[in-house]
Amino acid sequence: MLTVLEVLLGLFILVNIFTEIFEAVVMTYPLQHSLFRVVPMVYGKGLWLFWRKLGKSITPILQRELFYASFAPLSLVMILMFWIVGLMAGFALLYWALATQFHPVIKDYPTAFYMAATTLMSANTGAILPVTFLAQLLYAATAVIGLGIFGIYITWAFMLTNYVKQRDVLVLRFSIRNRSHMTMLPLLSENAKETLTATLNEAFSTWEGWASDILLTHVAYPVMPYFRSFNQWELSWLNALEIMLDIASMVIVTEEPGALQSALRFYQLGTQVLYSFCFHYRLEIKAHTGTHEERYQSAFSELKTAGFEITDPEQFKENFNTLRHQYERHVATLMHHLAIPDKPIHIDHERFFNVDKVKLLTQIYDNTCHNK
Repeated sequence: MLTVLEVLLGLFILVNIFTEIFEAVVMTYPLQHSLFRVVPMVYGKGLWLFWRKLGKSITPILQRELFYASFAPLSLVMILMFWIVGLMAGFALLYWALATQFHPVIKDYPTAFYMAATTLMSANTGAILPVTFLAQLLYAATAVIGLGIFGIYITWAFMLTNYVKQRDVLVLRFSIRNRSHMTMLPLLSENAKETLTATLNEAFSTWEGWASDILLTHVAYPVMPYFRSFNQWELSWLNALEIMLDIASMVIVTEEPGALQSALRFYQLGTQVLYSFCFHYRLEIKAHTGTHEERYQSAFSELKTAGFEITDPEQFKENFNTLRHQYERHVATLMHHLAIPDKPIHIDHERFFNVDKVKLLTQIYDNTCHNK
């Protein structure tokens, strides 16, 4: 009877871990929340909440950001360790159930765990060897699975790192263009009114592809949102999404004919990204606090500067507030959950590099690409 329980419990542990590995690494679909899944216990309302609480006690802002930034890579290591230890425990139960089919006989569970651990890590010294076909099959399967798990994990880690780099390239370029980071003025004012429509269409198309990638990768792989952006203390990927949604809202309100359709497409996709995050992470949406007057005044003045005709400012404000209300609460909820500052952290860039030179080189590069 005891042998049957050992086999059933061992198989239950192994099947559960194999299923989670398949869901976390292979499937491009949100993970199912379950009592026996470690990944949902780490992200969402799991370990991250404790980590965020610890981070709030760190007074220097940059050190706090570095502490938050360490969560994602450390969580991947922790998940790997959990998977490995779980596999060791599951295989150890099977080894213990087949104790008499090894030489010398496995006398207790600690010895079985040692046998499973050394075999899984391909470090078995041969002190205990299988003598029957079933034991030899289990022994070989343990070694093969051990090598496979490490290979899958390394591939997964590199894939996630590549996704983070792809996400941050566009955000970093946006950040370098505008050191104020909370305005859309460069996109609107660097182009004449007659060329603004084409510029907006190109921008919305680019950011629509970016938002599609975000929706596919960040929802399918729960660790992705917790990777801080390269320039996190100045402009995060979530801040950039909010700014572009503000631009799309302004274009929709002004009914700019040439860019209206592209703005609507991006607006729908951008809000879908926010809704999906809040739904899959089971976050409680914050109460609506109203559009910040500063945000509205900034949008209004930048449109005027870009040459847009706004005949009824009050109607413009009402329509802009209505559109922004659809995503403002979700942005605030995610910023609070991910501990992302709603305003850029001031850094003296002149201490590190010449900002004007970087801007000039960026402009030259963009002009070269445009001419090609």
